[in-house]
Amino acid sequence: MRASESSEVVIFDMQVNSYGDMLATCDSNQYINVWNKEDASWKLTYSWAAHTGPISRLAWVNPSFGNVLISCSYDKTVFVWGEKRQEGAEKKWIKLGGLPHLEERVVDVKCAPQSSKLILALSLKNGVILMASPRDILTLAEWDISDKICLDGSCCISWCPNGFDTPKLAIGQNCDGKHGDKKDCQSGMLQIWSYDESKFKYIQVWKSEQETAKGGIVDIAWAPKCGKDFHYIASLSMTSLCLWQGVYTVDSEEDFLSLEVTKTCEVKLEEIPRRLAWNILGNVLILSTTENKLKKYQLDSEMQLAEIDKEDQKMCSQSLI
Repeated sequence: MRASESSEVVIFDMQVNSYGDMLATCDSNQYINVWNKEDASWKLTYSWAAHTGPISRLAWVNPSFGNVLISCSYDKTVFVWGEKRQEGAEKKWIKLGGLPHLEERVVDVKCAPQSSKLILALSLKNGVILMASPRDILTLAEWDISDKICLDGSCCISWCPNGFDTPKLAIGQNCDGKHGDKKDCQSGMLQIWSYDESKFKYIQVWKSEQETAKGGIVDIAWAPKCGKDFHYIASLSMTSLCLWQGVYTVDSEEDFLSLEVTKTCEVKLEEIPRRLAWNILGNVLILSTTENKLKKYQLDSEMQLAEIDKEDQKMCSQSLI
């Protein structure tokens, strides 16, 4: 599979859908490309100019809503794309709607895993995280902002992938130079926010007691639970990879479940990291670097992250950058 005929085109993000048979990429030409898996190879089926600025991230919507893709860009827009069959013609991707006039550049977008409702988390460059939902779930044309979380510096985000749980969002802060000089800027802080049905908004349910990563967290990934009675969250900084374990405990005074999170282990990194991802079972952690390599980690018997494959792997053959 070749993502582009030009060596000057840079791929900014790649995302595979839930079934593993469709791959979406976005590049420095502001194009989105959709690939379909045919036998053992990938075939480019559709490509279109999507934004007027660099496309920072892509996200697939829960498949119960159809083949729907979300894109966010530095042009301060978020667009929703859907695969539709035109009468008497083949399927094609069209713009369904979105949020065209946001206050800042959008650096990340994630879709909540719940199939009963569609929720987008949008991370803006100024540290604001917006929760957006469609007015009409059938058209996805118009979207409303239902909640706002205001933090310092740009943030990376990851939803709890358990679709039967209350929506929870892990947030890693990454203060840049503009925000890093502020005394109240909590660069490298890891937080978890959960939806409170009684207050109809997201509230902070846990925060790391001190800065977890010097220079800030550049990516974060919440692992699939897959039968485990606890959660794993991985956070990535420029110098280290940290693994956190979340366990529900009963508050004896209030009689409700609270999420207690502790750091399990930390791995020092020699190469400059880029992105994080878990495998579908949530037991292998994959790290990509700027050297076009993938590193795979797994917990050993001493509950430490151990690299399980040191063979260099080129990014063009993988779905993580």
